[in-house]
Amino acid sequence: MSPVVVVVHDDINAADVQAKFRELVKLAREQGYLTFDDLNNSLPDGHVTADLLDDVISRLRLMEFRIVDESQVDTVKPAPSSDVVEEDDDDDDDEGEPDEDDSNSTGTGTSSPRSKDTLPRFDVLDDPVRMYLRQMGQVPLLNREQEIAISKRIENAETRLQESLRSTGFVAGNYIQLAESLIAGAERFDRLVQDQKSEDREGYFRKLAVALDQARTALSQCHATYASLHSNPKGKDRVKLTERFAAERSNLFKICNRFFFKQKVNEDFVNLLQTQLSALEQLQNERLAFPKNQVAAEALRQFELTAWHLADDFYGLVAEARKHVADSTRAKTEM
Repeated sequence: MSPVVVVVHDDINAADVQAKFRELVKLAREQGYLTFDDLNNSLPDGHVTADLLDDVISRLRLMEFRIVDESQVDTVKPAPSSDVVEEDDDDDDDEGEPDEDDSNSTGTGTSSPRSKDTLPRFDVLDDPVRMYLRQMGQVPLLNREQEIAISKRIENAETRLQESLRSTGFVAGNYIQLAESLIAGAERFDRLVQDQKSEDREGYFRKLAVALDQARTALSQCHATYASLHSNPKGKDRVKLTERFAAERSNLFKICNRFFFKQKVNEDFVNLLQTQLSALEQLQNERLAFPKNQVAAEALRQFELTAWHLADDFYGLVAEARKHVADSTRAKTEM
């Protein structure tokens, strides 16, 4: 069965992202604000990385568009349009200024004062520094208590995300695949590995090889124990296997911690879960279409064995991971 390809969007300057961004800007001008649901509904199909979502939100806020929760919509007043350049008061224009006829009668060839429609208009992206300073002047600074509260929200969301990711065999296997690719030179060191390890790369790779062998052994143990657990034993046997599997899984990821991968690698794992979720949906559709097909039934069983989750539980896992990503991103936008 060929894998399901999920498009990953991570570049705000990509053509398809820019097209969606312009739609967001148009909607923001019409409404005077945007909600987080507006963002989710307007972004391209596929997986949008947390960094891209941060870039989109930051750029929208630099353009002075408010982004609010759906529950706050009723309390938000539409923002005045920034497209129209206001003219000076009529009284000021009349003082000491020649009218159009006087200007034309001088014969000097000078043009009449420009009308409202001919005044220059400045796109907010033409001067990003000016817009940034203006925006910073309008946003009240957070006090220490607020900064601590938001930091705790970010930390809590990222901790829970990691717990969700480390409950599945797909992520465990991908840790090992990334380490193997790093050793083979197929992955960039600076993308995966924490910066402090760059000072002694030779020593890092020497220790990584040892940890990788240990991780492979630990992963095999986890798969074997979960296979026994998947056979649905009863009573004390199930309790013992559950405790054993939890201990082996914990040991495996302690070994993976010695890879010293960056926190950012969690984005790869979230993308992986999304890809596997699509594969699961396809497997279940085939199972429903051909209920007597033993090949489809076995493929679904192998998915559960590799995932370390029953099919229905895997849906809940992916939903949890998405929620934790959204909670972390939302908190970061408030900093």
